[in-house]
Amino acid sequence: SLSQKRRTLSRRHITLLAILLLALTIRLTYAFSSQFTPDVSDMGSYNSAAKSILDGESLVSVDEGEYYTWTKPPGYPGFISLIYRVAGRDNLRAVFVAQAVLSTLTLLLIYLVASRRFGPVPALIAVGLGAVFTDMVLYNVTLLTETLALFLVVFGLWALSRVSSTGVSLAMGSLAFGFAILAKPAVLYFLPGIALWVLMGSQFNLRAKLAQVLVVGVFVALPLAPWMVANLRAGSGLTGF
Repeated sequence: SLSQKRRTLSRRHITLLAILLLALTIRLTYAFSSQFTPDVSDMGSYNSAAKSILDGESLVSVDEGEYYTWTKPPGYPGFISLIYRVAGRDNLRAVFVAQAVLSTLTLLLIYLVASRRFGPVPALIAVGLGAVFTDMVLYNVTLLTETLALFLVVFGLWALSRVSSTGVSLAMGSLAFGFAILAKPAVLYFLPGIALWVLMGSQFNLRAKLAQVLVVGVFVALPLAPWMVANLRAGSGLTGF
């Protein structure tokens, strides 16, 4: 009956909310208790680049007519610098809190994507596992790209899964993948799969499907274009990394 369906839906929403609150609580606990400093691995260079952006310095410099470019993509340092601008320079706790929130939102997006494709029960299982998965928790208290890149990838998948309902979703999903590449270049390898997904998942004719793939390419490239131009000027190729 209709009332039973509503009760079932309500229980699922309550379960989802409980899992998300648990996930956020775990992540915020680590964020507020961590004494970590970004002086190992790539974290120090990300932090330095973020402060350079905050100070208005270019990541592409010129020395006696020669161009030099920072070899890592600027998406994640830009994210850190935005937080520093709002919460204060070197405010690592603010970065960790922001990443805790992004990680929790990623779980919500995983539920939305998985429930659409596989049903609500597998989706809840996936979210429950993600809530306590060690790597998804601990990466939030580092200055590494994984939390931001994963959020953008899953947001892109969620938006692209709604392509049949609105063209805005196609643009949003493609932009998300462009920004994800700007944070973590390995996301480039997703693009052939995305094109195949659009071609196979759409109900339109072949010409319309090819037009959609072209739109994906354009909107993925938009966030990358300034960095590509800077690296071409520096003689580092299109990406520089």
